[in-house]
Amino acid sequence: MADETARISQTARDTIRQTTPEADRRHGRVTFRPLTADDVPLIIEVDHDTWYSDADEFSRQMATLEVTGLLRRVTWSCVAELDGQFVGMITAAVKGEEVIGGQLGERLAQEESAARDLLSRSAQGRHILAGYEADFDEDERFEAQARRELDAEAVLFFLRPQARGHQLGKRLFDAFIAHLEEVGKKTYWLFTDSTCSFGFYDHRGMRRTASLETAVDYMPGVTKYIYTGFVDEDVQRYANMTGEIGR
Repeated sequence: MADETARISQTARDTIRQTTPEADRRHGRVTFRPLTADDVPLIIEVDHDTWYSDADEFSRQMATLEVTGLLRRVTWSCVAELDGQFVGMITAAVKGEEVIGGQLGERLAQEESAARDLLSRSAQGRHILAGYEADFDEDERFEAQARRELDAEAVLFFLRPQARGHQLGKRLFDAFIAHLEEVGKKTYWLFTDSTCSFGFYDHRGMRRTASLETAVDYMPGVTKYIYTGFVDEDVQRYANMTGEIGR
């Protein structure tokens, strides 16, 4: 496994630097770094606060399973901080790269094991865990073609509300594309659903190539989507905006 502190490439850093808005110099200092084990509890908290407004006794365990299930396949990451505070990140699973291990991998395994243990102690918890497993299996089937045919997945990408006004969504995604360009990848994809702000991907010119109305009982009415993109198109779009390719 790759070390959890694997550095963000110079290409990605240059891309971020060239898209830094003037607002950063007036309203806070933005920095970027790789994901670490210490970030995991905060990411779980963000997931919980975003998707589990009911906040019942099992909700944190569900958020934990969702986060650990995603991050355990990550090979690359970029975290954004505003004045030293974690405000967003993007992570990726890139074919041919090793999964991030070290203390991050250990922390993910510990958090997942503890969540599963707590859920398994009651009938209601076991029912919720079965719903999670059904949702996970549905996602795996839905994502199988994209995972098989395309080069990289944008696994987990989010911004906290205080990140607004710094173009951090664009800058993080540009760093992801710069990394793919540097390692010679051509295609990428991501999973999202109708509860998310997927207009960002439409705006970037990504293509919605698959959709599925979930059959999982605890997610009624939710539609799942696969978006795909081409690295060369993103690089050219960046070049048209800046006059260079970000190197």
